[in-house]
This record gives sequence, structure tokens and C-alpha cells, in this order.
Amino acid sequence: MRRGLLAAQRATKQTGMSESVERDLSLPEAIELACATLREERYDEAKQLFEAILEQWPGDPDALHYLGITEHRRGRTDEGVALILSAAQHMPQAAQPWNNLGNVFVEAGRLNDAVQAYEQALQRDPAHAEAHNNLGVIHCKREQWHEAEAACRRAAELLPDQPNGWYNLSRALIGQGRVAEGVKAGSKAITLWPRHTQGRDGVAGFDESGRSREMSAHEIIPSGQESRLLANSIMPGASEA
Repeated sequence: MRRGLLAAQRATKQTGMSESVERDLSLPEAIELACATLREERYDEAKQLFEAILEQWPGDPDALHYLGITEHRRGRTDEGVALILSAAQHMPQAAQPWNNLGNVFVEAGRLNDAVQAYEQALQRDPAHAEAHNNLGVIHCKREQWHEAEAACRRAAELLPDQPNGWYNLSRALIGQGRVAEGVKAGSKAITLWPRHTQGRDGVAGFDESGRSREMSAHEIIPSGQESRLLANSIMPGASEA
């Protein structure tokens, strides 16, 4: 391993200073350190960390997975896709690599490929709420409202305390002309995430009886936008490491 590259970082709250602890890290600690760097958008450093992990633990699927995301963020999408697919082959029952692969395809404008990736995720885990929501987002973009409703409703059922499924469900319902139902679903999203200004403005475009007011552009919220974890935001979280 590259000595010092995988050194643990910890903050000393009493002094406000940070110190580097030179010691060998466990694999989970090393993955979390690299993922934290990736979340901070320090992509070149993250790449070096994931590569160092793979030197120490060759073929580790989590490192391959997140290195693929890192390469995509560095503008090397084809290399990133290949790495994520390799990770998926190493853990054939895991849904998350396919979900994040779909997110990469969305960002690359390859929506057909994204749909196939999300469907692969759902084959492996039918209760994967983010994949349902992400699939619903694509259907919303394509104005395939019935398919969007089914996908987003399932996401909302699986994660009722998260705003994304409810908000995207509201978009699907309003797209079908079922405005009162859409306002009700959207209001749940805004209650859960009151800081989302565009969403609040969108729901405010209709009153509770479904009568239209002047309405701003209705934004589709991708999964995990509040916490910046999942599509179209594909930052890995600590729980995924």
C-alpha cells in the first residue's frame, strides 16, 4: 500500500485542528476515507485512494464500483461504466452498482441504457426505492405518466419519510390531469422538505380543489438530492461502504 495515502483523518473538536494518524486502515475504513474524498468532489485524490485500495485488496467490488463513479466524474465515462460493470459481476446479487450505473447513464444522456440499468437493479432488489424513483424520473422526463406514477408511487411507499417519491408522484399525477391528487402528494413532499423552493412553488400552482394558479416549472427531484447520495447524484454514503 502507498504509505500514508490511506492515513485516517480525524478532527480534534477541542482545538478545531485535524491530525493525520499514520496507521494501516481496515478495508471498510479505507473505503470510507476514499468515499468521503469523492463526496467532497476531490476526484483526482479519490482516484488515487481507490487505486491504492485495489493494490492492497485486488478486485474489491466496492472499490471498483466507486472508482467507476470517480472516473465518470473525472470525465472518463466509458472507463467508469466498465469499472461499475466489473463490480456488478463481482457481486451479482447487489442492486446498488446497477442503480448507480443508471445514474451515470442519465448524466451521459443515455436514457435507454439507464432504464435497463435500473431494471437490473430492481430484478436484484424489488424493494430498492431509489431505483424505482429514478426509473420514475425518466418516465416523467418522457411524459410517460402512467409508468411514472407506478414507479414513483412504489418509491413513496417504500420510503414514505423521504420527499423524492412523493414529489415525483405529484408530477406524474398532474401530468395525467389528476391535479387534486398531485397537489396532495406534492404537499407531502414539501412537508418533508420545506426548504425546496421550486417544489413549493410548483405545488402552490394549484389549490387543494385542483384549480390551476400560475405555476412555475415543475422540477423533478432525483433520488437523494437532499442528502446528495443517489441519482442523479451518485455520491456514495458511509452506509454504502
